[in-house]
Amino acid sequence: MLEVSSRAAAEHRSLKDVVSEALALGLGRASGSLPIWRCPNHALGPVRADYTQAWSLLDDLDADLVAEKLERRQ
Repeated sequence: MLEVSSRAAAEHRSLKDVVSEALALGLGRASGSLPIWRCPNHALGPVRADYTQAWSLLDDLDADLVAEKLERRQ
């Protein structure tokens, strides 16, 4: 922001004009002149975990913790 405000002061222009120009230049540059970046895919192998069992285990652990908490209150 300091760079934009100092540029506006140096060129005797309003801050709004300088910001609008910078945005227009930035948006124009991104409109197709740069190549599209794509995230590379990597094969991680077969699935080795059964998530349905993991959720079931978490539910059991949560139930156990709630039961312990209720026992402590009594």
